[in-house]
Formats: sequence, structure tokens, C-alpha cells
Amino acid sequence: MPAGHGLRNSAARYGERDSYMREDIVLGEIQRLVSATLRIDRQVSASDELIHDLDLDSADLISLAIAIEQHFAISLPDDETLSILTVGDLCNAVTRATRDKC
Repeated sequence: MPAGHGLRNSAARYGERDSYMREDIVLGEIQRLVSATLRIDRQVSASDELIHDLDLDSADLISLAIAIEQHFAISLPDDETLSILTVGDLCNAVTRATRDKC
């Protein structure tokens, strides 16, 4: 993704205060990252399970985690990543991490 793309770029549209907290923005970015990083050709929903529904293996999960951490300029705590089962869980973890950065 080009520099300045994504959540930080959306600050102008949604206001600096809200840009790191809105789950709908985070979910949209995660959906795009999942599709682009893992070449998934269907719409990804919050209820999709990363392993069962999206058929991700450990290498896919690592690639996705790296892409998300780089895109959002965050670090997801290892203990929290163990409880992430769905795209929605991932969205919640990213939202918390971006909120903590503010």
C-alpha cells in the first residue's frame, strides 16, 4: 500500500479524534488487506473465521499479521493474537491497538 493510505489518510474525512477508533473504518481496511495480502476473491465479513472460513494456514496468518501491523503502524500483543479467531476479533484487536496509540 502507498504511504499515507488507509487509516491515517482517512483522518481528514472523519476527524482526527475518530479516525483511530471507528471500527467500521478498521474493518474496511482489514477486509482490503485480507483480500490483497491473501488473494481472497470474495467479500470478507466480520464473522468469517480466519482458519475455517478463509482457510488460512500459519504462514498466511503471519503474513496477514505483518501486513496489518505495518499498515496500521501498530504492534499486536502476542497474548491477544492467540484469542483472535474471526475477522471481527482481528478488527477489535486493531481498533484497541490504534486507540491505545492516540
